[in-house]
Amino acid sequence: MIADFCYLPALISSLKMLEPRSISLKVPEAHNIAYQKCYCEENVYKLCQTLFPSGTETPSSEAHVIFLTSSSKAFPLWNQKSSPDAETPVFWDYHVLLVLDGHVYDADSRLKWGVPLHEYLTQAIRPDYPYSPAAAAAAGMNSYLPANLRAVFRIVPAALYLSCFSSDRSHMHHSNEAPPVWELIRGCDANDEHCLPHYWHVPEELHEIETESRSASTSTSVGTGTGTGTGTGTGTCTGHATIDAGPWQKPVVCDDPCYGQAANMAAFTQWCARQQGRCRADKDKQSEGIV
Repeated sequence: MIADFCYLPALISSLKMLEPRSISLKVPEAHNIAYQKCYCEENVYKLCQTLFPSGTETPSSEAHVIFLTSSSKAFPLWNQKSSPDAETPVFWDYHVLLVLDGHVYDADSRLKWGVPLHEYLTQAIRPDYPYSPAAAAAAGMNSYLPANLRAVFRIVPAALYLSCFSSDRSHMHHSNEAPPVWELIRGCDANDEHCLPHYWHVPEELHEIETESRSASTSTSVGTGTGTGTGTGTGTCTGHATIDAGPWQKPVVCDDPCYGQAANMAAFTQWCARQQGRCRADKDKQSEGIV
């Protein structure tokens, strides 16, 4: 099983084309799930436990847990319930959601429970939002966000997440939010009591790509938004941005023996293509009555 970590712009052309399949499992309604504000990683874990009580995925399901973060531990996400409106982004330090058969389950989103993945991308992640002066000019916008706020993500098969994830909640010791009522989570194959940081860690190789790209073109940028993250959040964002070119196009992959594969957007595009092929094959089988 593989967990991939990549830059979100890789999603623009590939995942938008993924057609959601018919959901193979009965997902409980949002108001019936185990939920605690600011503990998205545990909310998703409990949802996976409900869907896969044996700890393994069913053969007909395609379930992945997605961690979103950035090299600066702050990234924008639109259509969040904690924002005053859909057009004001929340800047999370990280966020976690479940993708099941091409549908997204994000209990903190204003979008519907089980929204198709391409809709979540365009309305919540908004990969077309400019992160450079050139991109802002091309879009006819006067503002953009610095490149270090560009979201990155790790994709983890649900079964792997159930077995390997653990959290002792030490990252929330300074939070005013109440902890979940359920016991601390530690998967049967977890290496220690708190492996959460491994999931939000941005590998040094990706930092180097960002630095390399920044050296080609830098400019001061300002973006606005309000909200708080699971750990830290930010309102007004200032910093330096880079053009979306050059080193960003090189496929870069680095392996981790415990937490899978880290990749930039070019490498992740290849993963997207494989996912798209599987979804199309499954849809063809369904239409032919094979499955």
